[in-house]
Amino acid sequence: MSLNHLANADQITTGQTLEIPGKSTVALVIVPPSGPPSTAFELHLTGASPGDRISFEVRSPQGVFVGRAHEVPQSGAVTATYQTSIQGNIGRFTVIAHGRSNPVAAGSFEVVASTSP
Repeated sequence: MSLNHLANADQITTGQTLEIPGKSTVALVIVPPSGPPSTAFELHLTGASPGDRISFEVRSPQGVFVGRAHEVPQSGAVTATYQTSIQGNIGRFTVIAHGRSNPVAAGSFEVVASTSP
């Protein structure tokens, strides 16, 4: 209704041209894609529904961590940081962004052995 500036959705006339918004694409990007233990990984979710509540579930070789919920702003973007431990596990971590009713998007990152001298 707001996209077409309609006062009443029940009053549409024959021949009237309406804009129909496309479904937004939800994406989860994790930066960096890999790093040594103690790396802070940024979780960037875009295309989420404004007003939804998103929580990030991180599945590691050690177990599962679920962060606090974030309310999605009008931009549809939510960012959170997952800090790995200096004595953390090496391996692939899977991140699932959950909305109110179901998973919204998923991605992964990898914690690799430190190459410091």
